[in-house]
This record gives sequence, structure tokens and C-alpha cells, in this order.
Amino acid sequence: MNVNMEMKKQNTINAFLVLFVVHTAQMGIGVAGIQRVLYKEVQQDAWIVIILSGVITCLIVWIIGKTLSEYENHTLFDIHLDIYGKWLGKFVNLLIVLYLFSVFLSICLGYIEIVQAWMFEKMPSWLIGAFLIILTGKGVRSGFRPIVGVCFLAFLSAIWMLFIFFAEPLKFAEWHYLFPMFELTSTELYKGMIKTSYSLLGFELLYFIYPFVKEKEKAVRFAILGVIASIVILVILTVIAIGYFSGEQLERTIWATISMFKIVKLPFIERFEYIAIPVWMIIIIPNLLLYMWAASKGIKISFGYRQSYALYVFLLLSLVVFIFFNKRLHINMFIDYVGMIGLYVCYVYPIILYIAVRIKKSLQN
Repeated sequence: MNVNMEMKKQNTINAFLVLFVVHTAQMGIGVAGIQRVLYKEVQQDAWIVIILSGVITCLIVWIIGKTLSEYENHTLFDIHLDIYGKWLGKFVNLLIVLYLFSVFLSICLGYIEIVQAWMFEKMPSWLIGAFLIILTGKGVRSGFRPIVGVCFLAFLSAIWMLFIFFAEPLKFAEWHYLFPMFELTSTELYKGMIKTSYSLLGFELLYFIYPFVKEKEKAVRFAILGVIASIVILVILTVIAIGYFSGEQLERTIWATISMFKIVKLPFIERFEYIAIPVWMIIIIPNLLLYMWAASKGIKISFGYRQSYALYVFLLLSLVVFIFFNKRLHINMFIDYVGMIGLYVCYVYPIILYIAVRIKKSLQN
């Protein structure tokens, strides 16, 4: 395998944009309800678990960068073909593609559940899903650089909500809910970090965007900054939620972040969540575009089919899933399952792959 393949200049991006790609990829559905999930495991120490998870995530990003530095202009799919050979490499690539597609579905299903719970209870799942599919298809067909542009614009479009969000809930926060601190056990810490994994998924996309970065020596640095930005926002949202809700309330509140928008009052609209939920679609669009782009790209690299054909097949399968997969219990089980798979794909496998790459390089030398 030629590990020095040149990337066309018109397809490349500046390294600083990696920050926005990684950050927006992590700011998805998990952010809307992470507080309840963590509080049920570690109570008021939930924010500590997020920080520790962030430290581990940054370490994994560094390991991913070390792996990619050995292959310059190749994605994870190319690395698999080099490490495992043609047939085993294709099989592993297929598993990764299925994982990427599953994350895409979980984000769509999670957003559909939010829309039905907060705005349009009777609206069919397939109708909301079809709208997301159209946006995804249009975006992925535009190419990688426009997708990165969407990530940047989504960041600018959504960041203003945080400033509005901070003001109102802080007025009613009871900070004694955060005490006592540092009471979690090692078992609770482990369970909490597992629960956090789904909300931090997205950094693994560095495996697929790395070849398109101009200044590759800076890519990992900006990816880590993107993770840090995500961790800061998650910690702030979690601390505010713990201070705003009592423990019993937080355990019953499925979408704590969105629930806190209910108290925000603007002179031109009575219910601010009616703005927040459509804006949340802007937040998840980069997620959908990046995961679908990576999945369809994997089919092209591994099996030689045109990326557009793979895209259409995935979108059609998504619509079928939205038609038949519409019970909230099943949706939540599926999201939990994807989060568990993501834990191994994103946190365990990069270490194994790095060791395999180092062994192969040593044998070649």
C-alpha cells in the first residue's frame, strides 16, 4: 500500500477547522440528556466524571494522531487494508461502516423523540426522519469541504444559545446541591465514565478527516482543543442542571438541558424551547453529515462502489428504520447499545490499532 498518496489541494482544509469539526461532532443528542444519566450513577459528582472522561478522551485523540501520522494521507479504512490484508481488512471496514451508520441512526432517532416529546407529539417519525434524510443527502453530496463549512456555521449559529441559557437558570440555582463533593467510589466512577461515552462520541472522526488537513502536524492539537471545548460546555451544563433541579427532579427529567430552556422568556415568544429545538437541529446536522459521509466513504474505499450509490442506499435504509422503529423504549435501547459499541470502538480499539501499526512498522524495519 502506498502510504504517501497525495491529496488534491482543492479537497483540503486548514488545521484550525478540525477544532470545529470535532467539537460540533460531539455536540449532539447526548448533550440534551447527559445530566440525568450521570446523576443516576454518581449524583452531584457528575461534573467530575465528565472532566476525567475528557482527560482520557484527549489521550485517545493523541493516540489516534500517532497512528495517523504513520499513514499521512490515508483514512482508517486504508489503514485496515494495510494492517489486516485485503479480505480481513474489508470485513473490519464493514464493521466500522455499520458503526458509523448506527451512530447516524441513533442521532436521528434521538432528535425525532425530542421533537415528538416537546413540539409535535402526533407527527409521524418517518416524516421528521425524511426531512433529516433530505438535508443529509444534500449535504453529503456537496462534498467534504462544504460539510466542514456547515460545522463552522453550526457552531456560530448555536453558541449564542449558551449565553441566553446561562442567565435565567443561574438565578434559581441552589448551589448546595453540588455538595458534598468527591464522594464517588471507583465503581461509580467507572459506570459514570461508561455513561458519558455516548455524549463524547465524534472525536473518532479524526480517523477519516485527517488526510484532508493541510498542516497535519497541527491536526491533533486542534482536535484536542475541540474535545476540551466540548468538555467545558458539558461541565457547565451539568453543574447548572444539578444546581437548578433537586436530585429527585433531575432523575425524572429526561431532557434536562431542554427543560431549562422553559424558563427563558423573550418578549416576542412565550416558549423559548420552540426556538431551541429547531436550533438543536442545526446542532445535530454536522453530526449527521459527518457520520454519513464517513460511512459512504468507507464503502467506496473498501468495495469500490461510488460514494453516491452507498449514500442513497444508507438513506433509504434509514427511512425504513424510521417507519418501523418508532417506540421510545426501543429507541432508548438502541441509543444505549450504540453508546456501548462506541465505547469500545472509540476508546479501546484505537489502542489496539496503534499497537498493531507499531508492530508492523517494526517488522518492516
